[in-house]
Amino acid sequence: MPAHLYDPFPKYLQIQGILRRWLASLTIGDRLPTEQKFASRFNVSRETIRQALQLLEEEGIIARRPRIGTWLARVPGADVDTRLTGPFEGFTSLGMTVEIGAVSEGPAAASADVAEALKLKEGMPVYEFQRLRIYEGQPLVAFSAHFPEQIGRRIARLVSVRNGLFVPALRRAIDPNVYEQSQKIEALAADRPMASALKIERGDPLLLVRRVFVDSRGRPVVLFKSHFRADRYFYTVSLPKASRRASRAAHPRPRANGARR
Repeated sequence: MPAHLYDPFPKYLQIQGILRRWLASLTIGDRLPTEQKFASRFNVSRETIRQALQLLEEEGIIARRPRIGTWLARVPGADVDTRLTGPFEGFTSLGMTVEIGAVSEGPAAASADVAEALKLKEGMPVYEFQRLRIYEGQPLVAFSAHFPEQIGRRIARLVSVRNGLFVPALRRAIDPNVYEQSQKIEALAADRPMASALKIERGDPLLLVRRVFVDSRGRPVVLFKSHFRADRYFYTVSLPKASRRASRAAHPRPRANGARR
């Protein structure tokens, strides 16, 4: 599978969270739409919907019977985890309304971490975009995109102020095989500016996700930095299926006694 086609964020967990909040508004016994209708609603495969519903069934929130359908068996309680997961650029495709708050863009001098990620010298010119993403009326993530200056200026002509689809723009303008090379995830305490932007208290926990994308020659083209509110988001990743050769190497078959070497 080409590297840029692998999606490490499981959509079924995103959908499960959306469904869980929706189910809290229903009454026990209410019937749910079919898998096909859910698949059309979220623009995903039936298998993805089946995975999301299976998690809810295992918790006893829904019940399912062949040829009968699916219904609400237990209303989710107040302890329902209302946090989101997955890439925020995929929220819109799942029918979620994510608003854009404060925005800015323009040239800047590369900070130490940006320079390291983009393989530049500290202080060299870069082009940066800043976005505040808002979900259900509350800030969710403070997002920034950092490009080598010339690439960033090209991207600025393709991406509107209210649009955050930077990777498709990179694949159109720079290299169709741009792919995500690395991620770095760490927990932080909010400083004063970040606390103010995200409407939380100074010192509250944040989840910082750094993602570096490179072109087909391995040259960094962008660093994404996302400061998520930890009370509104958790991080998930699905691992690619190991090839048969890799699986055999990791789990070699035991040799029978007396087998020739």
